[in-house]
Parts: sequence; structure tokens; C-alpha cells
Amino acid sequence: MPSFEIFDHLLQPISDRLEADPRFEGVKIFYDRRDDEIVESSLMPAINYFLQSDWEDITRGSNTASLRDRKLTISIGFGVWAFDINKGKLDRALFHIAGNLIDWLRENTEFDRTNGVAVIGTIRWTPVAAFGEDNNMVGTQRIVAGFELYSGAGI
Repeated sequence: MPSFEIFDHLLQPISDRLEADPRFEGVKIFYDRRDDEIVESSLMPAINYFLQSDWEDITRGSNTASLRDRKLTISIGFGVWAFDINKGKLDRALFHIAGNLIDWLRENTEFDRTNGVAVIGTIRWTPVAAFGEDNNMVGTQRIVAGFELYSGAGI
């Protein structure tokens, strides 16, 4: 068993918790392996999330002998997607979903104390980009949050 169970302790629980939250009722939520995936309009409104590069695996202190002193910092991007013919309704939907997502991230700062998973630092939000599809507008926003995983937390 690896020191960091990224899929079981972070990726799957994100989906499970977002789907269980009534604020995201009707929003399709799924993990994507790449950050350049475009969500099909038939799946919108949606939140897709993905791992971003430049992870940090840090051992704290000098001559550290315990795995408890090891942490992994990961950035996860969340794409917020909506589809509408009316630009005002499109923007309203995007900002509503994105605002709820940011609130959710802040409410889950201690994401999983048992397994040593926490939301950390600044949440970055890149608002509205839109493009046409089938005479309608597709809009997207990107939210990036940092997560820390501490090894040995469940020991």
C-alpha cells in the first residue's frame, strides 16, 4: 500500500461528497484525467475535476525517520460548465455553481482528518470564458484548490 492513496482518499471522495451535497443537485460531477477536456453540452451543467502538475512530496525536518512527517501537496482543478442560449442565464448559472463550489471547498478545509487530507491555501478562480455551440453558448470557469495529504495519518 502506498503512503498516499490519492484515488481512494481524495479523488473518489470529492465526487461522492459533491454528488451528495444538495447545492449540486442536477449538476453532473466527474473526474477527468486531463485538464483540457471539454465537457459535452449534453452533460451540462457539470463540474469536471482533474489533477494538475507540479506536486510536492515533502519530508519535514532534518533526519526525519517517521513517515508521519511526510506530506504531499496536490493542486486540483475544477471546471464549471453550463450551456444556454441566453448569456445572462448562462453567467448566472456559472457564477451560482462556482460560488457554491468555492463555499464547499472552504467548508471542507479539513477534508478527511482520519486519512490526513486538507484543503490548503488560496483558491484561484478564473471566471467566464464562453464559446458558441449549436447556436447556444457554452460557458466555463476554472477553480483551482490545493490539497495536502499527510502520510501515516490513519496509523
